[in-house]
Amino acid sequence: MNTRRCGKWLLYCLSVFCGILLAHSAETEKPRVGVYYFPGWYRTGGETFKPPYDKASDWSEWRGAIAKAPSPRPLAGFYDDSDPRLWNYYIPWMRGHGIDFITFDWYYNAGQDYLYESLDRGFLGAAGNEQMEFCLTWCNHGGYWWSKPIDQSKPALTEMTERVASRYLHRSNYLKHEGKPVFMIYEVDLLLDQNGGVEKTREALDAMRRVARKHGHPDLYLVAVYSYYSPDIIGQLREIGFDAFCGYNYVGLKSARVNWDSKSYPYRDVADRLIDYIYPHLKKTGAEKQIPYWPTVFAGWDNSPRVGAEATILTDNTPSEFGRLFQHALKNVNPASPFVIVEAWNEWGENSFIEPSKQHGFGYLREMASALGKKRPFDESLPTTEEIASWSILSPAELKIAEANENKPKLIEEPKWFQFGKSEKAPAPEMPVTISFGTNGIDFKNVYVKNLEVIERDANGVTFKTKGGECGIEISIEKIPTQSVRSIRIEAELLNQEQSTVPIPCEFYWATSYMPNFSPFASVFTLLRPGQPIIIPTHELPGWKDTGTPLTRLRLDLGRKKGLLM
Repeated sequence: MNTRRCGKWLLYCLSVFCGILLAHSAETEKPRVGVYYFPGWYRTGGETFKPPYDKASDWSEWRGAIAKAPSPRPLAGFYDDSDPRLWNYYIPWMRGHGIDFITFDWYYNAGQDYLYESLDRGFLGAAGNEQMEFCLTWCNHGGYWWSKPIDQSKPALTEMTERVASRYLHRSNYLKHEGKPVFMIYEVDLLLDQNGGVEKTREALDAMRRVARKHGHPDLYLVAVYSYYSPDIIGQLREIGFDAFCGYNYVGLKSARVNWDSKSYPYRDVADRLIDYIYPHLKKTGAEKQIPYWPTVFAGWDNSPRVGAEATILTDNTPSEFGRLFQHALKNVNPASPFVIVEAWNEWGENSFIEPSKQHGFGYLREMASALGKKRPFDESLPTTEEIASWSILSPAELKIAEANENKPKLIEEPKWFQFGKSEKAPAPEMPVTISFGTNGIDFKNVYVKNLEVIERDANGVTFKTKGGECGIEISIEKIPTQSVRSIRIEAELLNQEQSTVPIPCEFYWATSYMPNFSPFASVFTLLRPGQPIIIPTHELPGWKDTGTPLTRLRLDLGRKKGLLM
């Protein structure tokens, strides 16, 4: 076994960059616009979780969360979305304002379905559902509702795909790209862990493809849901076997001026970062890694109905701000896979919705229609009072309480702003700069380790063992002008035999005189791969040029796994 230890970080000055230019036909296909749909609104249960759980009657978010909060309030009421009559309004609303398809959050594990009635009985039971395309986003994460352990092995994925093919893929309105049914996967990290690395996961996805071909389809079109911007991880998605990737939402992409622990901040700040940095970066990175990016727009975020005072709240997420973001998403479509995704139609518990509401009416949908060049009149017919009452989950008495709750004050903490310093001049050192962790290298007084045990340190480097929890290394360095740094190389190696095939996600941070404290804005996720150094080209970091100069500190977070030797 190669026992070369974590030895040094190298900062390189490179003068030439190579880009990949992809030529496309001058004729660009019209983007197909989709919307995520959360299918949990037919449940009728009480306010607390009481096992055993029944998927149709367990805890109702209408009753236990939304109705207790002052907002939001759907124009269609506190509905049962497994009622096909509701979809007789939804489908014209969506189609009339430019939405081409729905991607349903689809919960499935080891032979057990969960939250599928909105799709099976609601949407597919509605007259005219064939006018609207749909696909599935497999929500493959854990939850209290599963009666068996999570199983995402190759046999389990094969069985699941058989079920999907027999129930959905044969339908004329199932979404396809290049003739291939689209299937989206939410938790790629969990899929990797369950299958034991890139190669085994690729084999599992290949097994899914074989099932689709057996059922007469040319293949599956597999889309990974990934809500960040790491070039390393995007490249890994392609290695695993995905055909495209998109986000779910980008609430975590705070601007530089928002402090790490701020519980509220402006939606516009996140939108500006997406428009100025993230959309162009993801489009370019997807092209370079040969995995198209589907620009993803989200309508906002406020999960206070679910979690109360612990909520993260984006403020001022108006339809016009959403419309501005949507317009820029359309400008960053990849012609090879021209899709845009919106989160979400009805995430009421997270205040991320474009469905017509008391607060905004049809405002979000009208912004989409305008950006897509749709001409009035749009179908904005509303259900009658009698219809709303007939599919309401809440009783008349509960509805009165919910109406009274609309007068509750909305408590929002003031944003916490980042405390900037000043950029300053620093002499450019001879490059590359080597920071060695060996006994002849950096003074360990300048090294801070968190949940790491030093096993051995010699002239070649240092061996750490992770203790679990948040593990990481932070170092102070001599000041180096950021413009001198073209690449950062971290030599590290996993020594555990059993971990030697599975890349470990890490997060790299940098601090400068201008941004003296670590911030999510000045960070990027990367991968510690078996037998390979971590290499971070600074031109791939969307915020590198805006974090000021010079570099003063570096940090590498190593995840939460216990017992790793590196």
